Amino acid sequence: MATYLVNPKNDDPTHWLNPISGGLKTFEKNDDKLTKLGFVPIKVVDFVRDDDGNIIFDSLSTGEQFHDEDPRIIDFKVDPGTGTNHSGSNIPQITDMETRGDDAFSVAINTITAAQDPVPESTTSNRGRKTLIFSDGRQRAAKLAKHLSSASILDESRKLLFSLLQQEWYKSIKKKNRVLTEIYPWFALWCAYLRVNPFENKEGREDGTQFAFDQ
Repeated sequence: MATYLVNPKNDDPTHWLNPISGGLKTFEKNDDKLTKLGFVPIKVVDFVRDDDGNIIFDSLSTGEQFHDEDPRIIDFKVDPGTGTNHSGSNIPQITDMETRGDDAFSVAINTITAAQDPVPESTTSNRGRKTLIFSDGRQRAAKLAKHLSSASILDESRKLLFSLLQQEWYKSIKKKNRVLTEIYPWFALWCAYLRVNPFENKEGREDGTQFAFDQ
């Protein structure tokens, strides 16, 4: 929800917002009780008051109501905050990343894979865990596979970095040698010990090969 703070004397607020609890209440003038409770006056973007004082969606807004099941959901072509027009295909589309998008799909695949029982005799990084993914198009499948690989490597890098920071031998190193600018050799040493390489070779870059050499 896009909102902004307003002056109740000069502007026309639509709601009261509690910045600590996130509580939201319809704005009523001369309501000093909410002010004393820490609420501040705000205006929800593209919502206005009609002649009867009801808060309604502005008919001149760039947003549209496409969701018949819930008319409270508004899709904006133009971002109310930045003014960016997302109607063109060359601009990233506004999407709910909780339910759609490759990132959410990557999390789902990783969760499904991690939930499987490992194979004790397996020596692979996933310990024998496998997830089979079906797609209705080869091109889409190829792009998704590449994205899943990159997302998995990034996730692995985060885990490796935080596991390094928890090692007693790393904590015993002098503080001046444990700063971010000096962490690369320790990170390479830790990855070599675990026999992993969290980098990949991309077009024009040989990060994976270089990291393997540094190990």
